[in-house]
Amino acid sequence: MFKFLSSKYLSRYFKVFLLTIDLIILNFSYLISIKLRYQDLDIIFREDFKIIWIFINVSWFLISISLELYKIIRIHEVEKIIGKYISIVFLHLLTLAFIIFILNFENFSRIRIAVFYGLFLSLILIFHITFLILLKNTRKKGFNNRNIVLLGHLDSQEGLLNFFKSNISLGYNLVDFSSNVELNDVKSKNVKVITELSDFLISASIHEVYICMHFDLMDRIKDIVNICEDRMIRIKVVPDFRFFTGSKHLELSFYNHTPVLMFRKESLQKARFRIIKRIFDLFFSLFALVFLVPIVFPIIALAIRMNSKGPIFYKQKRSGEDHVEFNCYKFRSMSVNNSPDLQASKNDSRITSVGGFLRKTSLDELPQFLNVLIGNMSVVGPRPHPLYMSEQYTEIVNGYMIRHLAKPGITGWAQVSGYRGETRELLAMQNRIKHDVYYIENWSFLLDLRIIWKTVFSLLKGQETAY
Repeated sequence: MFKFLSSKYLSRYFKVFLLTIDLIILNFSYLISIKLRYQDLDIIFREDFKIIWIFINVSWFLISISLELYKIIRIHEVEKIIGKYISIVFLHLLTLAFIIFILNFENFSRIRIAVFYGLFLSLILIFHITFLILLKNTRKKGFNNRNIVLLGHLDSQEGLLNFFKSNISLGYNLVDFSSNVELNDVKSKNVKVITELSDFLISASIHEVYICMHFDLMDRIKDIVNICEDRMIRIKVVPDFRFFTGSKHLELSFYNHTPVLMFRKESLQKARFRIIKRIFDLFFSLFALVFLVPIVFPIIALAIRMNSKGPIFYKQKRSGEDHVEFNCYKFRSMSVNNSPDLQASKNDSRITSVGGFLRKTSLDELPQFLNVLIGNMSVVGPRPHPLYMSEQYTEIVNGYMIRHLAKPGITGWAQVSGYRGETRELLAMQNRIKHDVYYIENWSFLLDLRIIWKTVFSLLKGQETAY
């Protein structure tokens, strides 16, 4: 098995191999769902079933290729790969639902579609997780490895050296170049070391060269690049930006041929991810409101009305995406007072008895599904703050305004991580902002699902800071 996974043919045709397996799993799941529903597979030859069969294969091929699902990147974490598959399967489901609706096919029951995609997602994740585990074990045993060399001063190499040594399963084999010190000597004019490097790259069968050299040695770097390109060795330059930013998520873009470095990675700036998140928000909020409005809303409204005088709903101006103001809706949890915008505190006299229960269980936030439906909020994102808090903390918390780069949410990473409620101490707000920035820089559909799950769990468990 290890030799099979390490063969150069499999490595070369990884994309074809993985795509083929996924299509096999896709068709197997489709046939099983038909068999369970109709007990007869002959029905797949009926015109409408043939159209859907062709569509699910063609659409999976186009979606997976266009979104680079099979791009092999050794440093990708398993969680990110799983998240990518979940997102693409969900997108595939939406396209199939759209086609069924447009063509008005009535024989495709929701139960059968649920069985099909449930089985497909389960099998595809089992396969890819197993495949990744086998691949990592293969690389640990020395197969499917790539020989790499780091050229540069040891202090510039330190971060990469530690990374590669602590991640053996990535399959990178570090090879030392004996004349590295002389190569990095700014005063040295020795041409012999370049010749030595050229011979070394061939004899050691180097696959990748990481250049960690100072830009004062630009002429020498150009020589190294020319040598590597002549020998079809991939080159990676490692600039050091630690003194410019604390962010670990730099992103490089190209405006025509001009490289532009961004100090913050924002996945939700990509159109396809914004579309996926918005579609999920619409489906989730519609489902929630269809259930809540006829049943839960009237009960809460009656309880508020009987408990205290005043309106049932409460709206407050809050800071949204790009710091744009919007009306955030809630069930009223306080008695009518002259300072409703001030942050609630423990044993706050303004909170009514019904309001205390609503806040403790977060039921007062339910009307915000209307905000999600309107589009000024998301199901998951940084919690929107009142305007006065934004003005107050912008001056005293570094990076506070970064949280407004994403659409605010009903729940968020900071809230499920224990930073919900009152922020009387500055450290509490700093930790909340840190978690909000983490969410923006590390967004994935899987992370949203994880936050929703943790929100439900914490509501059932109860939170001390919910008041």
